Amino acid sequence: MNEEEHFLDTVSHFSCTSSPLIDASGQLIGVLDLTRIGRNSQPQDTLGVVQLAARSIEGRLFAGQYQNQIVLAFHTRQQYLRSAWQGLVALDEEGRLLAINEQGCQLLGRSREQIVNRTLDELVGEKIGVLLNTCMRQRIASLQTRAGELFCELLQFPKRLTGVAPNLKPGTAPAADRQPRPLECFAAGEPRLQRSMTMAVKALDQDIPVLLSGETGSGKEVAAQALHRTSARAGEPFVAVNCAAIPEGLIESELFGYREGAFTGSRKGGMVGRFQQANGGTLFLDEIGDMPLSLQARLLRVLQDRKVAPLGGAEEVVLDIALIGATHRNLKQMVAEGSFREDLYYRLNGVCVRLPALRERNDFKGLCERLLSQLGRSEVGIEPQLLQQLSEYHWPGNVRQLEMVLKVALAFMEPEETRLSEDHLSDEFLDELVHAPAPCGTLQETQEALIRQALEQQQGNVTAAATELGISRATLYRRMKSLGLA
Repeated sequence: MNEEEHFLDTVSHFSCTSSPLIDASGQLIGVLDLTRIGRNSQPQDTLGVVQLAARSIEGRLFAGQYQNQIVLAFHTRQQYLRSAWQGLVALDEEGRLLAINEQGCQLLGRSREQIVNRTLDELVGEKIGVLLNTCMRQRIASLQTRAGELFCELLQFPKRLTGVAPNLKPGTAPAADRQPRPLECFAAGEPRLQRSMTMAVKALDQDIPVLLSGETGSGKEVAAQALHRTSARAGEPFVAVNCAAIPEGLIESELFGYREGAFTGSRKGGMVGRFQQANGGTLFLDEIGDMPLSLQARLLRVLQDRKVAPLGGAEEVVLDIALIGATHRNLKQMVAEGSFREDLYYRLNGVCVRLPALRERNDFKGLCERLLSQLGRSEVGIEPQLLQQLSEYHWPGNVRQLEMVLKVALAFMEPEETRLSEDHLSDEFLDELVHAPAPCGTLQETQEALIRQALEQQQGNVTAAATELGISRATLYRRMKSLGLA
């Protein structure tokens, strides 16, 4: 309300901006007001600041009111988690919703009366135990609902509920009491990858960018999340941007944000770009090789100066971010062809980590066990014959394809079954598996590959490698010498 809009002449020299404060039950508990002497020339900007502060206060009050209950945050866009605009719900150990904030009601498109006292399973089709396990394991869970995709994060899990929640897997502790080892989980059974990822974490902590390379589906975003959660910025935002998924005309505004009125069709109040959303945390630029050449120059400048100016705004914002890039393309070749800037390539390529394709991984069985555990079915095993067939398959879709195959197989299991077999595979994939081409190469090449694999798995221990191959240590030495490996 500006000067002339006041009803009383005695306060006409003041300009006021205010926002209501709403509690967890939807009741008005107060008003946050910002008053200044004189006219406010930027009322919309001031209102945005006041509303942001009001939503933050409501979030703190919500958590405090339900400090002895489970509290989850959610939003339709992952980057808005841990912001003042996230939805909040409080639940009991049975998964019944006790309260929801105003943002949560808007995101779900329902009134508070339609939500409170209903179970999580009724609202989004997910049991509380399954959701909690996913949040504790991955930090952020994704749910498919009638309202669209929701990203969820566990904010609060009272100690009194440890081991009490009926659907929580035995031995699972709340996120605050566990010591997760995301890096070890991602690179388990892969000594070379473990070493590269450990170096990458040290690089991130020294503000050195990391570049992940690997085939589509090899787990680049999972690797980036593991690096972030192991780094010194683990408690700060992790913002992922797929440069190939954003239309070329929108990618600049997505990355750098814009002020209100910066262009026709811009959102009222403007938008905070991904760089600013990641401030203090980690920005993950996936498929960086697909970024338009015209935008690469501006990205280079932002990375050099560590400052960003939103479109339509003159002021620059200082950035404090760790940067992880990822691509399935050969950036060196793109540089040679002139489709990727050489100076940007060297700015991104501080430490390069190559993620092995699934067919190159050593611990296939261990990977399957970890995926089954992530899918909430750690008690399920795989028939040895099927496991052998799966390990010999070429997996063009890599880990993403394997995860989907396991999901489908689990869906076809009967409740009393505990082992996956060919009976649980879809007809289409079973045909691919049975008619997969045999590995090619000479006997010498096959022998060399087996010896290299055994040595890598045993971290160079020749005795252990010989035992794994079923030959004597002396025989292994002779074959290594003949192949030029010793």
